Amino acid sequence: MKKIFKNIHVWLAIPIGIVFVIISFTGGMLLFEDEITAVAQADMRTVERNGKKALPADKVMAIAQAHLATLETANTAKEKQKAEGKQAKDDEEPIMLKSLTIAADPTQAYKVNLNKKRQALYVNQYTGEVKGKATRLETMTTIQSLHRNLLQKRPKDDSFFLGKAVIGWSVLMVLLIFITGFLIWLPSKASMLKNRLSINVTKGWRRFWYDLHVAGGFYALTFLLIIAITGLCYSFPWWRSGLYSLVGAKYEKEHKEKAQAGEKGDKPRTLDAHAWQKVADQLAKTNPNYKTIEVSEGEAKVSFDRWGNQHASDNYTFDNQTGKITKAERYENQKAEKQLGGLIYSLHVCSWGGLFSKILGLLVTLIGVILPITGYYLWAKRTLRKSKK
Repeated sequence: MKKIFKNIHVWLAIPIGIVFVIISFTGGMLLFEDEITAVAQADMRTVERNGKKALPADKVMAIAQAHLATLETANTAKEKQKAEGKQAKDDEEPIMLKSLTIAADPTQAYKVNLNKKRQALYVNQYTGEVKGKATRLETMTTIQSLHRNLLQKRPKDDSFFLGKAVIGWSVLMVLLIFITGFLIWLPSKASMLKNRLSINVTKGWRRFWYDLHVAGGFYALTFLLIIAITGLCYSFPWWRSGLYSLVGAKYEKEHKEKAQAGEKGDKPRTLDAHAWQKVADQLAKTNPNYKTIEVSEGEAKVSFDRWGNQHASDNYTFDNQTGKITKAERYENQKAEKQLGGLIYSLHVCSWGGLFSKILGLLVTLIGVILPITGYYLWAKRTLRKSKK
């Protein structure tokens, strides 16, 4: 039976191995995106308190709104580009303020989130200075594109997405490779267990690569399975639906509505933020261990620095005119549908345990890169030896 498993393992791994190297390598690089971005944007994100009191939320939002006027020149250039018959890079939705994120750390600038994905303005809450507009690092965008769809651009319609399909089906095959690899690994005798769990560095390179493949694969197997299983949720909606159903939840794909900004050419409406500071103060008082508080029109989220779901938050609704909190929904009381999305993501990117789990994830993805390489080496050696006979 093991011979059958070996054949399945080898002949699936030969074509899939190179794709898995790409997935593992890029995945490992993306694990520390937040930390890398924080360092790259440190001047923008950090402020000096100097004994000053923070400006109220509505004042910060007004400053950010005024700063958006500086982007009108870019929008005008875009319209001119279109008039010349060239296609604009972005969609036609105007840039608008979305929410305000206040960190518990007083040396962190206020983050004014925009309606464009991964875009925000950082404002010095003590001086009112707009420190800059943050976007995702271009390098990270490229790495994620390679990780998720082999650099293929997403089709504008719902047509077949080849790059995404190749990644998705490759990971499905990798699951089968993992399973057959484990079945091959299982020792037939207890005395063989020690050899299967150790890496010998004194008996030549071939033995070293073999042990690294066998023992390294075993040690990383559980984590690689978790990463692969959660990763498939981003390739196949039917896989995510099946995963949700295992815990009695129902997956419904989110359809984000574009903010209403009137007809093209109209100025984006100004958010009414006069009660936001009152809400933020209330939530900070009742949640002294908070990490961040995000406030938007009529809604607020309080996040904590805990292990587990890194997207977990206590959610609140409030009267946007008076600042009175009308509903509180603690994370532990939320439906499974709301909890699973963030939990799946946290498991996939190994952020569930903070820096510790990210370092662990980096080691696991490194083994993920090594496994196909050592596998190719062992297969080539075996094939060459057979040809000589």
